[in-house]
Amino acid sequence: MSKIFTGKPFSTLLSVSVLKRSGYLMVLDGLIVALSFYLALPARFAGRPPQQWLDGLFELLPIAILVFLITNYVFGLYHRIWQYAATTEVVPVSLSAAVATSAVALTDLIYPGERQLPLGTILLAGFFALVGFLFIRYFPPLLNNLTRTSFEGSKKVLIIGAGQAGNMVGGAIQENLKGQYQLVGYIDDDLSKKNMRVRGVSVLGTRSDISDVVNRYSVDLIAIAMINIDDFNFQKILEICESTNAAIKSIPNLLSFVEGDQLGLPLRDVTAEDLLGRGQAIIDHNACMGIIQGRVVLVTGAAGSIGSELCAQLAELEPKKIIALDNNESGLFDLKNTFQGKGELVPVIADITDKSTVTSVFQNNLPDVVFHAAAYKHVPLMQTYPLEAIKINVSGTMTIAEAASQFGSERFVLVSTDKAVEPSSVMGATKRLAEMIILQNNQTRQQRTVFSAVRFGNVLRSRGSVVPTFEQQIDNGGPVTVTHKDMKRYFMSISEAVKLMIQAAANANTGELFMLDMGEPISIDQLAHRLIRLRGLRPGVDISIEYVGKRPGEKIYEKLIGETEQFTNTSHASVFRVNTVNTKIAKGELKSLLSSLKEYDQELSLKLLKRLTNSSF
Repeated sequence: MSKIFTGKPFSTLLSVSVLKRSGYLMVLDGLIVALSFYLALPARFAGRPPQQWLDGLFELLPIAILVFLITNYVFGLYHRIWQYAATTEVVPVSLSAAVATSAVALTDLIYPGERQLPLGTILLAGFFALVGFLFIRYFPPLLNNLTRTSFEGSKKVLIIGAGQAGNMVGGAIQENLKGQYQLVGYIDDDLSKKNMRVRGVSVLGTRSDISDVVNRYSVDLIAIAMINIDDFNFQKILEICESTNAAIKSIPNLLSFVEGDQLGLPLRDVTAEDLLGRGQAIIDHNACMGIIQGRVVLVTGAAGSIGSELCAQLAELEPKKIIALDNNESGLFDLKNTFQGKGELVPVIADITDKSTVTSVFQNNLPDVVFHAAAYKHVPLMQTYPLEAIKINVSGTMTIAEAASQFGSERFVLVSTDKAVEPSSVMGATKRLAEMIILQNNQTRQQRTVFSAVRFGNVLRSRGSVVPTFEQQIDNGGPVTVTHKDMKRYFMSISEAVKLMIQAAANANTGELFMLDMGEPISIDQLAHRLIRLRGLRPGVDISIEYVGKRPGEKIYEKLIGETEQFTNTSHASVFRVNTVNTKIAKGELKSLLSSLKEYDQELSLKLLKRLTNSSF
């Protein structure tokens, strides 16, 4: 039976041009109408219709066929691709049959002479015709869809969530990706849905059944398709899924699926951001707009990960102009081409250590707000090139800060790092000294500029950071290199870090050091294991993990505040004020540091840097 409906006649019917397909349907519809009337008359009279009604049938039938075909055409039944028909299209088919039946009955009523057929026969024929119309439009493509493809070699998919999103993912698999994926079932915590069917596939249980279902059906891919799930429950489900050997993907959001390419699987990889389980940061939009709207904003390091996100988010706060300063020509070119925010973005290629160039930039643009994100950040590299770290992170910061003060900027915000806390590396020490310089600037009399610094941990997906490195290593088949089994780091997304940084800038009144709520530190080793498992691979079996040892300058654990520091709350729950000590800088030693930098005296520079910051690197 299945071969009849999946062979050439029906395949041809589903794939020929619109004109031919419409012609085929009209012929079939005409035959269905004729058959319906021929069946309705005997049915009305228990198989023995009077001869007069048989004679009337022959007279009325051509009119009935013509009326039904015209009505179907008017209702657009020949301008649809029924292979992809939705259940809602039953409505126009039903309306067309009802209108046509009424029209035939009315025609018979006003037909000259005696009536050709009883009204009951016409109504019964109309019902038969409706059933026939629906059958030829829905049954062949349905049967064709169910039987046309072998599941041999396809990936078995388990969908978590039997709601609207799960239904849409299931539809994409069944309608467009048959042969690539086989939908084995759904999981849903709503007990009333258990053993129910969605698109003909069973709801196999709740989250507690995930592991058993994956093993029983040899599931290759778990698709998490829940739109409104909270972070806590998402993390719990993710943990259960990670305990299996299946790969894991998630639906991004319903809107992106509806507006996206529905011929592909509407899922994305579960990311490191998902593993963190941090919700979207909510900021005081009015307060943030109050310091940005209508103002000229300068962002240094604008082509970097933090800087480019700063430009994007600042643009939403309606600045008059954004000055995007960097020495990365290609990065600025890309930033300018992809910038879609409100206001104007002016790319400026400049060296932040060149005082005359920086002065010119400030003089020509008079920035009201400065976000200083330009810095060297890679710990091992800066251990090798300490003079470059001092040059950019210390001297460059001083140059930008002095220009901000000289030209009357309202606010100056230094982007700092948790590595500035009790620094054990050159990079950390230079950032700590930069913090001290910024905080000391507020003590200058008649200082118009409010100087502040914002300290936070690692941001996900910044260039050269651990997550993109791990993902690339996994894609290449391993090994994944972890420095130390016990190493932990604080993480947040770039978007969240930048939002809270702007919030901290809005909170700054007299010049302060802020830190962001980074949550709990994450084990780098566990992060590597989880990223591997998310791909459906086994750590140590499919992808090897190598422990390469702690590199120079690295800590096993990072801190957000030092032993002698304390923090207090601000008006925002995720932004804290750090009360730090030892911010006074011996001007003579700082001057000597800058002189040793000019003379390329690395030994003296490191000695002075350690003394100024009380560092132990």
